[in-house]
Amino acid sequence: LSKLKSGAQILEPASTPSSISISTPKPSSTPAVPGTLSVSKAPDSPSSRAFYWGRQDANFTKVRFISTNEGFFIERLTIGTDDSVSDFNSNVNNVKLVYRNKSGQTMTTIGSSDSQGNTSFGFSGDIRPYVPKDSTLDISINADLKTKAQGATPTQGIQFSANLIGGNTNLLRAVGENTGTIIDATGINNILGTNHIVYRSFPE
Repeated sequence: LSKLKSGAQILEPASTPSSISISTPKPSSTPAVPGTLSVSKAPDSPSSRAFYWGRQDANFTKVRFISTNEGFFIERLTIGTDDSVSDFNSNVNNVKLVYRNKSGQTMTTIGSSDSQGNTSFGFSGDIRPYVPKDSTLDISINADLKTKAQGATPTQGIQFSANLIGGNTNLLRAVGENTGTIIDATGINNILGTNHIVYRSFPE
């Protein structure tokens, strides 16, 4: 080979080839599984007890909502009695529900019963009862009892219960937090509370 002449230049490549970045495709997210919701009487729901005229926030029943796969917002439920509607309406001034919302705040909602002894509750926004995913929510069903002046039954020892009413589509509505699954009262039986006794004055 002949020698390079003095002063000859060696040409360098115009640029160094850049490395090529290849991203690895990520698997698509797993579709959300619709949740389920069931209802039962809470283990610490009160046994039969005596109340007196004018008693406020008398706890008649406590019910437990149980969720799987996702959280649920409760938007509607109905409270009633399977005893004498006349006795219930004559002695109960207000029905109250005590529960927690998604923020963990204790909320109280008040309603009045209709001529059939049923009290319908509707919830929206931040006041909705919330059942966390794979967990439970207890709702206390309380009552403000009437005084003599408000027309309480003068007969001693009136007995009645306050129950969560199921079996009809419109009586309960819950919405799944992630999937929007709608749960109604179809297939949910009445959750019966214990009969409590109302006296004109607290018995000794």
